[in-house]
Amino acid sequence: MTERKTTIVDCSTRFRSECLSRCTMHLISDVDLMGKVVQTVLEESEYERFRKVARNKGLKVKEAAKSAIVHWTKRLTPLDPNDEFFRLKPVDLGDPELSSKVDEVLYGRRMRR
Repeated sequence: MTERKTTIVDCSTRFRSECLSRCTMHLISDVDLMGKVVQTVLEESEYERFRKVARNKGLKVKEAAKSAIVHWTKRLTPLDPNDEFFRLKPVDLGDPELSSKVDEVLYGRRMRR
């Protein structure tokens, strides 16, 4: 996102909500903070289901939509084979039974191999 330079002017109204339709200062500052706007059309039932889930999570619809888009794109983006994670070398911790011991702690029993 490119940074925009704006000139700040005094707002003539006391409360921001009163001036949004006519106040150049707030209209310009809102545009400066925005990235890309994404819009879509949902069926009434889709919207209501989405709105309820957002409300149950304590989110506004706008926040939930952004979260959904971010998580969806992360989930569907292929893994980068050049990521450092894939270059890690195995480490010998000196105990050949270690994985069985971890299974016992996690699952309460040793897993069959």
